[in-house]
Amino acid sequence: MMQKNTMGDLIYFTSPQLSEQKELKHLFTSRLGGVSKGHLSSLNLGFSLGDNRENVIKNYEKICLALKVPLSSVVPSKQVHGDAVYVVCKEDAGVFPPDPERPGCDSLITQEKGITLAGFYADCSVALFYDAKQKAIGVAHSGWRGTALSIYKKTVLAMHANFNTNPRDILVSFAPSIGPCCFETDSDVPEALYYALTQKINPFIKKVGQKWRIDLVGINRMILQDAGILGEHIVDSGHCTGCEPEFFWSHRKTGGQRGVSAAFISMQ
Repeated sequence: MMQKNTMGDLIYFTSPQLSEQKELKHLFTSRLGGVSKGHLSSLNLGFSLGDNRENVIKNYEKICLALKVPLSSVVPSKQVHGDAVYVVCKEDAGVFPPDPERPGCDSLITQEKGITLAGFYADCSVALFYDAKQKAIGVAHSGWRGTALSIYKKTVLAMHANFNTNPRDILVSFAPSIGPCCFETDSDVPEALYYALTQKINPFIKKVGQKWRIDLVGINRMILQDAGILGEHIVDSGHCTGCEPEFFWSHRKTGGQRGVSAAFISMQ
């Protein structure tokens, strides 16, 4: 279970596993403590949802104050529900919204110190990665499409290829996401997942009436362990975005009328 933290009206969460790492700064935002209005109220961190850009920047500034990092250090991901992994450099930082010339990708990794990576969620699974031995970090977003593409495994492979990371050294902490209690779909989603990942995912898919319930975090935990990450190094958030509207946005529960939260990680 994550730890709940407050700074004035700002409410955010941290992973005890990552909090033990002295050179790391990280947090997972709630929807509370920002300046956005209406259905984006109040800590919206998305630029493409109809919010006022100045409000979004003010929300980022509040997060950076909590993290004690400069706004100019932040690199937001450009999520497209794909499986691309992007190696971040210092030139990528501080551009809001992200440079349109930068390729869309759902996973960011870096060995650069002083860079703050950000990945976004409003139901989808997002995870923070940390390799203490090779000094590397990452953030990856995995909705059901990214899960079918095994983006978390590809993040691990990219960390190994670029930073010589041993998967056994990686710590992974999940952000809040929609749980199997609330992730209800038609047959197209389980069919796509079975096609990509085979019958191994049987324990994480259940038919209820004419619908299906999906344990997205459970599937991604399996994918991470298949990639060589130790089970004891993978920590779930303990929160469901669908069950806790007082803290989190849920795309499915709101029909898309929502803002977006983010997971941040920085290596000092």
